[in-house]
Amino acid sequence: MIVDAYRALNLLAQHKNIDAARIALMGFSRGGQVTLYASLKRFQQLHGSVSGHEFAAYIPFYPSCITHYKDDEDIANRPVRIFHGSDDNYNPVAPCRSYVERLRKNGKDVALHEYAGAHHVFDYKKLTKPVILAKAQTTRACVLEETRDGIIVNTQSGKAFTYRDSCVEHGPTIAFNQDAYNKAKQALHDFISAIFLTVSNSQWISGDRHHRK
Repeated sequence: MIVDAYRALNLLAQHKNIDAARIALMGFSRGGQVTLYASLKRFQQLHGSVSGHEFAAYIPFYPSCITHYKDDEDIANRPVRIFHGSDDNYNPVAPCRSYVERLRKNGKDVALHEYAGAHHVFDYKKLTKPVILAKAQTTRACVLEETRDGIIVNTQSGKAFTYRDSCVEHGPTIAFNQDAYNKAKQALHDFISAIFLTVSNSQWISGDRHHRK
């Protein structure tokens, strides 16, 4: 998926109506995880834009941060803004807090917007009532790490991670949260404005997969 993101950047950067310097990457849940780790310089060197373009910013919503990748503190010198809920039991926010702290100590422009009482998919208005996904798998209890040879291992067992591992659980909750939605929408607007609207006569048209406006 990181490869896909950078191939999309290549394509967009060539479009006559798109400013290649003002393309951000935003993703949700698994897509948020991809967005977050696409910022790693090592992955950029492996999979990045052949045209030399970079994403202007990285905007992950409720990503999983349970995996320690090699050199994961060496990220792009571009801003990263993470949006997450304190009550997320699908991709818990705690590992993201720790990761953000490590990145900030390394001098990176990273911030975590955490919303009290918010669950996974807190920004999806169609979830009028909380839903427990009884059969859905979650790695919330797992801690994973990349080895020198590129294998992702379960740190508890020391073996290559699989979804059959005992740390994999079921039954995460997804739920819309109006307060978190409003705050995230405003924070995202402010961030995008600061990043993109510095160019004179520019215009930003916002929207996403849920058609939030």
